[in-house]
Formats: sequence, structure tokens, C-alpha cells
Amino acid sequence: MNKTLVKSYYMDFVQKEIRNQDLVIRQSVSNFADLIISFIIDYEDMSALKELDYSMIKDIVQSNDTENIQYTLHLLALEPYDVLNWVFYIESDDFYEPRREYLKNEELAEMLNNKNFYNPLTDEKVSKEDFSALVNTVFKVSKSFVEKSSSHDMEGNVL
Repeated sequence: MNKTLVKSYYMDFVQKEIRNQDLVIRQSVSNFADLIISFIIDYEDMSALKELDYSMIKDIVQSNDTENIQYTLHLLALEPYDVLNWVFYIESDDFYEPRREYLKNEELAEMLNNKNFYNPLTDEKVSKEDFSALVNTVFKVSKSFVEKSSSHDMEGNVL
């Protein structure tokens, strides 16, 4: 795997997406994307990165700039360049045997579109605010990123 080619491919996409933003946003987002992609590429087994939460990402980019971090994560999750995938889950508050329920993107979209909020662990209806507090968001490295970066460049040639 040629890490430089892989990173360049994804960074070119990020640069195109942010070209109309102001200079401060372009610099922050470009830097954050570079740091996140580098962290993933340099990780011993990138497919094992299944739960990167915001605190881990803030450590990777060494910043608390939530707005630009979120924008960067949004860009890195856009298909077909998806470096990351969003993962949503609800976890019970049982200290001894916590239970976790992962939400499928379609299920979450339906809940949001229909404004039909409920706790998947209990099936009880909840308010939008309570639902928002229940849902946890993490990121995992996308399967397509692992496949593309492991053996082929973006034109399909072996790296």
C-alpha cells in the first residue's frame, strides 16, 4: 500500500469540498482530515477501528473546535469517498450488564422523518430531546476505505 497515494486521493476530495469556505475553515478542516486519515492509515489494523468517538477524534486532531471537527467528519463520511461510517447506538444504564442496541441508518432516518421517537431498548415513546440524549454517535473505518487503501489505488491499479 502506498500511503501517500491513498492519502492524496482522499485529501484531494476534501480540498475540492472546502474550496469555497473561508481560509480559517479550509485550514482547520484540511488539517483535521489529514490528521484523521494519517491516524487511520498508520494504525496497525485499520479495520479494527470500529468505535472512534468524539473524544478520541479530538485527541487525534488535538483540538476542541467542535464545529470544524464535525464538518470534517461529515466530509470523511460522504460516499463514495467514505473514509468513515457513522454508527449510532443506544445503551442501557445497567451498570452490571449494559445492553447496546445499534440503530440502522434507515431506522434512524425513519424515526427522524416521522418524528416518531422511542427507546429501542424499551420500546417506550420518548420526546425528541430525550431521544437525542439517548443516541450515541461513534465512527468506524469504512469497509470501502480499508479495501481501497489495502491493495489498490483509486484507478483500480495495484499500489
